[in-house]
Amino acid sequence: MYNRSFNFQGVDAQCNAHNAGNGFRRHCGRNFSDIMNKRFGKFMNHGQIPVNIQETEDSFILHLFAAGRNKELFSITFKEDNLTISYPSDATVNEQQLIYSEYKPGGFERIFRVSDRVLADQISATYTEGVLEVTLPKNPETNQPGQNIVID
Repeated sequence: MYNRSFNFQGVDAQCNAHNAGNGFRRHCGRNFSDIMNKRFGKFMNHGQIPVNIQETEDSFILHLFAAGRNKELFSITFKEDNLTISYPSDATVNEQQLIYSEYKPGGFERIFRVSDRVLADQISATYTEGVLEVTLPKNPETNQPGQNIVID
């Protein structure tokens, strides 16, 4: 049988599988998510999807960490040197059924300014294991290697 004990702000609470919701609400109140957001909100992304950008010899690769999403709903557009990656808001989660929530698979939009260093017509994307990977091939004509400047 599942039985978990924890301590939050000095309140001991027992969460048993058969009665987890009532015990949790009784000990922690219905606004547990609000308490957690007030306490730890400054450490959270506030809806901003985290991204890592990698540069290889022939491309830039964006890794957006967007778990729990449907790959058919992502929208990736390139217009006027802006790469826009978005996902629509998801209203399918009924928050009244949740007794505790740390994850909301809501919508987002990220815009990246891209110069002429990228071949826009060759941008590609894959979505695997919760990571959206967008590959932006470098334009060989505008990507010149840096040069070292000698100091006199």
